[in-house]
Amino acid sequence: MIRVRTLQRLALSLVLLLAACGSDPTVEQTDTALPVDTASEDVADVDETDTATPPSTVYARLAETEGDLVGGPVPFGQVGHAFVLGNSRVRFMLQDKGVSTVFNLYGGSLLGADLARAEGDEDASVLRELFPVVDFRIVDPDSVTVIADGSDGEAAIVRVSGALKASKIIDILDMIAGTAPVTVATDYEVRPDEPFLRMRTTIANPTDELVQVGGVGDFMISGKDVTLFAPGVGFGIDGGVGGVDYLASRGDRVSYGYTVLSGAGLTAPVAENSGTFGLLEASLVVPARGEVHVDRLFVVGDGSLTSVIDPMDALLGTRVGELEGVVRDPAGAPVAGVRVTALPVPSSGVPKVARNQARTDADGAWSLHVPPGDYHVIASGGERRPTEPTAVTVTADATQEVPLVLAPPVTLTVEATGDGPQPTMGGFPVLVALRPRGDDVVDARLGDVGRTAGRILAWLGPERGAVQVAPGRYDVAVSHGAEYDVVVYEDLDLTADLTVTPSFTRRVITGDWLSCDFHQHTIGSLDAATRFDDRVRENLAAGLGCFATSEHDNVIDLGPLVRAFGADDAIHSIISDEVSVNGVGHFNAYPLPLDPADPYALTGVKLFADLDIPELFARLRALDGERVLQINHPRDNNLKGYFANLGLDPWAMTTKKGAIPEDWDAIEVNADLGDASDFTPEGWQALRDRDASSLPVLADWFGLLNSGRAVCGVANSDCHDPGDGCGWPRTYLRVGGDPGLMTDDDVVHAVKSQHAVGSRGIWLTVTANGEPRMGIGELVDGASPVSLRVVAEAPAWVPVAQVELYANGLFVESRPAAAAAEGSVVRLDTTFTLSPERDTWYVVVARGIGPSQPVYQGSSFAFTNPVYVDVDGGGFTAPGPVPAPEP
Repeated sequence: MIRVRTLQRLALSLVLLLAACGSDPTVEQTDTALPVDTASEDVADVDETDTATPPSTVYARLAETEGDLVGGPVPFGQVGHAFVLGNSRVRFMLQDKGVSTVFNLYGGSLLGADLARAEGDEDASVLRELFPVVDFRIVDPDSVTVIADGSDGEAAIVRVSGALKASKIIDILDMIAGTAPVTVATDYEVRPDEPFLRMRTTIANPTDELVQVGGVGDFMISGKDVTLFAPGVGFGIDGGVGGVDYLASRGDRVSYGYTVLSGAGLTAPVAENSGTFGLLEASLVVPARGEVHVDRLFVVGDGSLTSVIDPMDALLGTRVGELEGVVRDPAGAPVAGVRVTALPVPSSGVPKVARNQARTDADGAWSLHVPPGDYHVIASGGERRPTEPTAVTVTADATQEVPLVLAPPVTLTVEATGDGPQPTMGGFPVLVALRPRGDDVVDARLGDVGRTAGRILAWLGPERGAVQVAPGRYDVAVSHGAEYDVVVYEDLDLTADLTVTPSFTRRVITGDWLSCDFHQHTIGSLDAATRFDDRVRENLAAGLGCFATSEHDNVIDLGPLVRAFGADDAIHSIISDEVSVNGVGHFNAYPLPLDPADPYALTGVKLFADLDIPELFARLRALDGERVLQINHPRDNNLKGYFANLGLDPWAMTTKKGAIPEDWDAIEVNADLGDASDFTPEGWQALRDRDASSLPVLADWFGLLNSGRAVCGVANSDCHDPGDGCGWPRTYLRVGGDPGLMTDDDVVHAVKSQHAVGSRGIWLTVTANGEPRMGIGELVDGASPVSLRVVAEAPAWVPVAQVELYANGLFVESRPAAAAAEGSVVRLDTTFTLSPERDTWYVVVARGIGPSQPVYQGSSFAFTNPVYVDVDGGGFTAPGPVPAPEP
C-alpha cells in the first residue's frame, strides 16, 4: 500500500515545487539540450560484466516473437505491441501506442531494461515503467515509430510523439497539471557499445506566443526488486532527494542508473521503489514556434551498484581513483557474490553513507571507483558478519588494492516432520525465526534495508531444508502456523553447522474449516519484495489451506508454482487483484479469470480509470465466473481507506460524499476491533466525533449488519515483504477440511454465506442449540431461548484473555479465558443463554493481551461472523441503528 502514499507525496511535493520555482514567462528560454555526445569509447571499458558479448550492433524493431521481448520476473511486453532496441550490451523495450499495463493509460512507456544476455541466460528486467512527465501531464502518443533501425551501425532510435493529457493516476496530480498547448516527442536511442539508453524529449510550441511549461521529468517504477541509492544519501532514501548527480538502484541480476549531464543536478521530490519522479525542470519557457530539449541517460548494469555508478561518474567527468581486491575466507578461498562497500569518512564521527558498492565475481575479485578522499571499505553479504572497516585513502587516477577476509556463515539445517498436509517435494514446511543474542549482521549503510535488525526469517519446504546465518548464539523458534505448537531452541550455539529435528502435531482441530489469506503481495506489486516461490513457501510454512495473490493492479497466478512444488493437496491458490483506486480506496476481487491470450487485460490503472466505484464493481461482476468483491482496510486513510474517504458514519450509515455501493460481499475487519466500550449507546455516539481514519472497522461492519447488509467480515495479513506475517491474521472458511478438494466456487460460496471466522492465533467454534449456525442463510429459531456455545482454542504460545458477546452492534458481556489445562488447547468453553425480544444477530470476539511471541507480532484475536436469530419466524429483520443514549 506504499504506492498510493508515493503518489500522494509526489503530488504534494510538486505543488510546492511549482509554487516555489515558477519562471517569469517574459524571460526568454531557449534550448536546454544536454551534452550527451560523450564518445562511447570513453565509457565502454568502465562497465565490464561477465555477460557474453555478441558482435557489436544496434537495432530497433517491432517485437515479432516472444524471444524479441525484454522479459523478467514481472514482464509486461506483448508481441506485436512492443518495440525493442539495443546493442551488444543492453536491451530496452517500449510499448506501442494505446497499450496500457501499469500506470500510463496511453502507451509509449519504457517497459523493460536489461543486459544483452547470452542464449539460455534468462532475462532479468525489473523496470515496470518509465515515462516522461511534461507540464505535470503525460503523452498520449499518436505514433510510436522506429526512425532509425540501426542498420547503419550508428544508432537505433524509437520516437514516441503526441499531445499531452491528464495522467488520471491520482486526482491531486491532475489538479496541478498545466494546459500548455505543446506537443511532445521523446527519442529513445542506443549507440554501439554504450551501456545506456539516451532519452531526448523535445517540447514544441506551435503557437505565436511563448509558453510556460511546468514539471518536466520522468516517472520511474522498478518496485522492490531493487534497492535505491543516491550519492551523498546512500541507501537511506526516505521520500525524496535533491541536487544529486544521479539516482541508482541495486538488484539481483540487473541494476539501473538515471542521470543528466549538465545543470544543477537531479531532484527527485519522491524517490521510492513504488514510484520515483526525476524532476529535470521545475518550470521552463518554450519560445513561440520553437522548441526545447531535455536530455538524460538510463544506464543498465549487472546488479551491482558499481556497474552503473562507474559509467555515470565517467560521463559526468568525476575524477576518481580505483579500489580493487579479492575477498577471501580465513582459509584463503575466494568468496563469490558478496558486496564490498566504500564509505566516505567524514571529518568527525563514523561513516554514515556509502559512495559506491561492488560485488565479487566467481573468483572473489571486485573493483569500484570513488572520488579522492578517506574511506572505510567493508565486505558483507550472504548472512556473513561484515568485516571490520579497512581504512584507505583514495588518490585520483590511481589504483589501490584492498585485501579483505570475510568469515563464512554457518548452516542451520531444519529437518522438520509433522502431521499436516505438505508438498511432495521437500520436507515439512516450517517458518524459522532467529533472534541473535548479540549484534546482528544488519547494517543499513551497506544496503541491508530490506531486513529487520535483530530478526532473521526463513521458510523452509519445497527443495529447501537449511538456512545460513552469521556465527553466534541465537534463540530459534520453528513453527507451522497457529494450529500447532512452536518448537523453541533457546540460546542455540550456532558457531558451527547444526541440525535440529523439530516435530509438529496439530493441536487445534478446525474440522470443516480451512484457514485462508485473501490479501497478499509479491514482487508482482510495486511495493512488495517477496519472490513468487518464497510466497508459496511462506504460505505452506504458515499452515494455510488457501491464499489469494492480490497484487496492486496486477493479476498473477501462482498456481503453477504450487503444482511444481507438488503442493496441490496442501494449499489452494486463487487469482486476485487489489484494485488500488488512488485517492479513493483499495478493493480485492477474487477469483479472477486469466486469459493466456490476453494476460494483461486486467492489469494497470485502465481497469478503474474514469469509473466510479459502483461502475468498477459492475465491471468486475461482468467478468466470467462468480467472485468476491472485498473492501480492504476501509479506515486506513482517506486515500486508500474507502470508508475514511467517504466520511462514512457507521451509526447512521450516511456518508459525506458519494454512496456506498450495493453490490459487494466482504469487509476486511482485521485487528481494527476498537474497544468494548465503543459499542455502548454512548460509545457509538462518541465514535461519530472521531477522525474518519481512526474509527474501528468493527463499527463499520456492525453498522452494515444493522442496516441489513449481510456482508462477510474477514481478516487478512496484507503481507508484502519476506517474513512480515503472511496468514497472520487469516480467515477460516467452512469449505471442508481438505485443501486438495477445495475450489474457487467453494471460496465464493463460503464468503457470500458469511461462513467465516477471522483469526490471529485464536480459533473460535460457535454452535446454536448444538448446531453449527453462521450467516444469514442459517437462521436460528428464536421462539424459545437459544443456547449459544462458544469454545476458544489456541496453542500455549498464543495469549487469550477474554471472549466478548455483541448483539445488534451492542456489547453484551465479557467472559475471561484461562490457561489451557495440560494436554488441552481449550481456553474457554462457555454457553450464553439468549432470549432476544426481537430479531438479533450475534458476533463473538476473542482478544489476547500482548504480542504472540516468539513467532509473530501483534496481539491475538478472533471474531465470528453473525449468528442470526429469527424471533417471530418471519425471516430476519435488520434492527437499524443502535438506539441513541437516553438523555
